[in-house]
Order: sequence, then structure tokens, then C-alpha cells
Amino acid sequence: MTVTAALRASVVIPAHDEASVIQRLLDELTSGTRPSDETTPLDLEIVVACNGCSDGTARLVRERYPDVAVVETPVASKAIALDLGDRTATTFPRLYVDADVYIDRRSVADLVRAVNRPGVLAAAPERVLELDGSDVLVRWYHAVWELLPAVRTGLYGRGVIVVSREGHGHVSQRQDVMGDDLLVHHSFTPEERVIVSTATSHVWAPTRVQYLVRRRTRGAYGNHQLASLLGKETTTGRESFAFVTDLLIAEPSMFPKVVTFVAVTGWCRLAALRARRSKGGVAWLRDDSSRLRTEH
Repeated sequence: MTVTAALRASVVIPAHDEASVIQRLLDELTSGTRPSDETTPLDLEIVVACNGCSDGTARLVRERYPDVAVVETPVASKAIALDLGDRTATTFPRLYVDADVYIDRRSVADLVRAVNRPGVLAAAPERVLELDGSDVLVRWYHAVWELLPAVRTGLYGRGVIVVSREGHGHVSQRQDVMGDDLLVHHSFTPEERVIVSTATSHVWAPTRVQYLVRRRTRGAYGNHQLASLLGKETTTGRESFAFVTDLLIAEPSMFPKVVTFVAVTGWCRLAALRARRSKGGVAWLRDDSSRLRTEH
């Protein structure tokens, strides 16, 4: 077999207290020079941007992965972490990967190839939602959520986004908002962004519905932030309602799942509204339950 020129890319990983899970991702990304069964070497420049960490994430990465660059800020801000990572990274295309997801090197290579094509400025992998250990309400919610057209085609909610050098110009002026991946999605036209069917990222769902509520409340709050920032709605609530209504008519057996989805969505929107009115915000409202499952 003929070995072609190496694919090169940089990977920026923002990390806030991720010592319990980041090894799962870094073990894979640093595992070799080429993806399995591929003849094209993959040369990755990896930067971990620790923000507000108190669990030794930076020390762990420095000790275990000497070829990975580590930058730190005492401020727990994903936007600041991404900017730090960007200032350190030197290569394009550039991947932004959440520390608590898993993606293999072959998928990374396919994403890089996608944005190396003319006209493609941003790409994301297919999502594999890991539900082992999640309760029935979490499973029912996601059974509907994953069917939503916007969820199937959006760059967000996958934990991995790659941009070309040109695409980076669309997202380099970051805002400190919770829905950062949704903001990236809206920075590109449908023609400029693509979901790569041969690439997958593994995203761990919350274990219990109360943790799902925390995650989705944060998402609803972020949607409002983005709507204010962009001057337009960033979600299609009416389309989602129409979709779940049609789904229920077509598949009556989905009734308990649709009810769960609607109830959780409505509750989280109300919680986000109360947070906005109180001006107290929702802080990170982080779901740490999904981080307890570190195996892959």
C-alpha cells in the first residue's frame, strides 16, 4: 500500500475538572501516527486548555501525555479556555473537542478530510449517545430528542466540531455564552457545514432525570443568551412541537416518551426563565453523573 502525505490538524480541548474522564479521550488521540486500517498518517497537535480546575487535570495531562500542550486559566470559562487554546495551537484544520466525550483517530481523520474539501468550512461527527446506566426517563427523553430534525442536522450536542482555516474566521470572536456549540452552528450556512456520516463521537447521557434537567436548563438558558446576542431565535420550538405531534399521531406507542420529552422541555424552559428574571443565572449547572462512567 502507498502511504500518502500526513493529515495535519490541531485539537483544542477545554477542560474544567476533567481528571476523571480526559484520559479516555487522550489515550486514543495520542495512540499512534495513523488511524486503524488507514494508509494516511494523522499528525495531531493537541492542546488542553484547563479553566478553573481544582482536581489536578493539568498535572495529570502534563505527567501522562508529555507531547500534549497544557495551558491554564484560573477562571472557569469555556470561552476563555478556547481562546487560550487557539492562541497556542498553530495548525489547521482545528478541532474543538469536549473533554468528556470520546472520538477515535479514524473519525478525526474523516472530519479533517471533510473540511479540506472546497466550500466546507465546518463539520461534526455523527453522535452516539451512550445510555447505559441512564434511568428510563432519561432514555425516553432522548428517544424523542434524537429524532428532532434540528438535532439530527445541527453541529451542536456532539462534543466535537472541526473548522477549516477560513471557517475559523467565522468563530474566532467568541462570546462567553453557554450554548457555544450552538453559536458555532449558527455561524455557518447549511451549505458551509456538514455532518460526516463516517465519523462518530460518543456522548454520555445523564444517569438520572434530575441531572438531565440540570443539563437541559443550562441549554435553555444558553438558547436565550444566543437569541439576545444574534437578534433572532436560535431554536425552532414550533417546529419541534409540530414534529412531536406528528410523531405521536404516526406512532401512538411513543406516547410515554413524548410526554416525558414535553414535560422535561417545558420544566427546563420555565427554570431558565426564572433564572433570567432573578438575574442569578444558572452557573454551570453541570451534570457530573455522566462523568462517573469513564469506561469505553
